[in-house]
This record gives sequence, structure tokens and C-alpha cells, in this order.
Amino acid sequence: MESFHLSQLFGVESPRSSEGRWVEEPSAFQVRLQSVLTQLRSALSSARRALKTKLHALQLLKDDYQTESKLRWLEFQQEKAQWQESQQLAAQLFLPETDVLELDVGGALQLATARATLCKFPDSRLAALASDPLYHKGRIFVDRDPVPFAEMLHFLRTGKVRESLNPRLREDLERELAYWELPLVSEPVSPRLPDTFDPNWCAPTLLLENCNQTVRKKQTSHGIVLASLPLSADHTSVKFQVETSNPQFKLFLGLVDRTEYSPANLTSLQWRDAPSSYYWDVQGHELVKIDSSGAFTTHGQYGCSCEADTKAALGIIFDPRLRTVSFTKEGISQGTAFTDVPAGLFPAIDLWFEAGSVSITPPLRTETDTTAESSLSQITK
Repeated sequence: MESFHLSQLFGVESPRSSEGRWVEEPSAFQVRLQSVLTQLRSALSSARRALKTKLHALQLLKDDYQTESKLRWLEFQQEKAQWQESQQLAAQLFLPETDVLELDVGGALQLATARATLCKFPDSRLAALASDPLYHKGRIFVDRDPVPFAEMLHFLRTGKVRESLNPRLREDLERELAYWELPLVSEPVSPRLPDTFDPNWCAPTLLLENCNQTVRKKQTSHGIVLASLPLSADHTSVKFQVETSNPQFKLFLGLVDRTEYSPANLTSLQWRDAPSSYYWDVQGHELVKIDSSGAFTTHGQYGCSCEADTKAALGIIFDPRLRTVSFTKEGISQGTAFTDVPAGLFPAIDLWFEAGSVSITPPLRTETDTTAESSLSQITK
């Protein structure tokens, strides 16, 4: 602040010395006014310091609030993940009525079991029974001995044979397994390709059939269904057979990161609800990539304009070495669709056509598969 003399306030010129200094003594009023100004400056400085102190305290409170909010957000995310896991477990425990089958074994044993239990080995005779059952008085009638059949169900549910079985009953169990074409191993041999749909990741607008190998439209609204196994170095491709009544069928074929996805979004119309996903709009010849935050980008002119038909063979191929994904139509690769794709994503189909079905095509049986099955069959003999 520039210095001034109080006489300037009143427009009075005071005599100056040759050096330019004031020569007259200030009046009592001027001294008093100068004291008031000094006190005012001191008060303003004190107020400024107090304000800085309060601002610092507010900044500390803000930092504490942001830290606490972040911790609460992380706790919320953990609780959300636990809730989703519990929801999936509950969905597995409480099966829909269409997935529960009632059996009458030999006219002496009535029981109920999950369709997935009978379809644990999709190529077995038992899975065929569940796919095309014969009903008698509201139950699937099975003309077999009830005791070994019940032990077989226990084996399918737990993956273990009861240790308390006597040798004779164990022989009966082995014959029962052989009859139904089931291997006597603790866990089923995993197929090289995902060949079923996951009932826990199927939209309510869709209906699973044929031991979860076929999905059919139950309502005209669209719906998404995921395969039961992800694509990886061990499962590099999957094939689908589409059958509709309209040649101009509309569907999206792709891969989904199930860890960032929710079953509640299987009927969502927003791409942001399918984070970390890769899709091909088969009819629109367009590729859609959704990042982890839900933002999406599109790229057109992918896939051949093949002649439309009511049947179509589609597929997904994952190259674990190059981390690329390509799609096939009628067995012909349409070229690289996406790059830098991680392993572990689940094949997904979004059905938009009004009526029809999509089936997962079983993998081709190789000489290695045949040899493995032959070795397993020897165990049961």
C-alpha cells in the first residue's frame, strides 16, 4: 500500500522541507485516525490468518471425507460381488420347474432330480432319456432296478461312489453306468469345446431345451444366453446352428466377460450394461466393442453378404497366441474381427428374431477322443 499523509484526506497542503519531508506536526485528530487505520490493518491481518486456518481445516475434512467415501465404495463393491455370488448360488439351488424331472424307476422308486444331473454327460444314453422322455402318469418311467439306479444318481450328484457299498452292489452300479453309457470317474471328462448353454445365464425370454444344447425364443422380446464354458487355449472355438422362420434373422454373436456382467442385464437394451464385450451384428455386418466402463465403438462392413436362408451355421474362433477373435459363417472365416482379446470370455448370443432356435453344434469326435472313451469304458467292465 502506498504511503500517504493524513492531510491529503482534507486537501490541505502542508509545508515541506527541502528534502520533501513534512515539517508540521500532525494534529490530534490525524494521530487518532492513523491509530484507527493501524488497528483496522491488524484486524484484517488477523481475520485473514483465521480464514486460512479455517480453510486448512476444511481441506482436511474434505480429504477425510473423500478417503472415507472411497473406502465405503470399495466395501459396497465387495458386498455387491458377494450378493451376485449368492444370487448365482441361489439360482442353482432353486431350479425352475422345467429343469426338475420326476422319475418312476421300476414302479418302486419315485424321485425328482435336476435335468442337468441326467445331462452331465451329454453324449450318454441317460442324457438322451432326459431330452426325449416317455411319461407314465406324469413321471418319466424308467424300467430299471431302483437300487443301482439310485446309487448312480448319487454318483452323478457328488462325483463319488459310496464307500459303504458292498462288492455285489458296486458291480450292479458299474453295470448300471455301463448301460447308461456313463464313465466311472469322479468328474466328467470336459469337452474340448463349450457345447451347452448355461441355465444361470439365460434370459427369461428364452427357453433351454435338449439338455441345454438348444435355446429357443419364448417371447418376442430379445434375450441373451451365454455358453457354459469360456474360450481359452483349451477351448478355442464354438459353433452354432441357427434355425428361424424368417431368412432375415437378426442376432448378435460375441464374447462376454462374465465377471463384469450381471444376469439381470440379459434383456437390457443398453450396450453399457455389457462391459468388456465383443459382438458381431450378423445381419447388419457391424462389429461392436464395449470397454470396461461401458463405452462402445462400432465398425461396419464386416462379414460376407451371403444369400439369406432360414438356417445358418455361425461360429467364433479365438486364437490364444495372437489374442484375436474371428467369426465364421457357413464354415468360412470372415476375417479377424477383434485384436488384443483376453482369454476366459464366454460365448454369447443375443437373439432378436421373433421365432426360432439356436443350437450349439457338438465338436467333431477325433481319434484321441475315441481312445479316451475306450479307456474309460474299460474301467466300467
